[in-house]
Amino acid sequence: MGHPVYAANLGVRADAFEQVGGFPDLASGEDHGMGARLRAAGFRVVPGATVPAAPGT
Repeated sequence: MGHPVYAANLGVRADAFEQVGGFPDLASGEDHGMGARLRAAGFRVVPGATVPAAPGT
């Protein structure tokens, strides 16, 4: 088995995603780039936030 994948989940409101133009065209670090775009547009970015989920939902 390979190495675990980090930052594999990302939740963003659709209106915020569209307002900032989505992910920047970068070779890597697109998630950080979009986070910077969101912050610059005045959106709150909460790294490490958790959302409880039940299996099978």
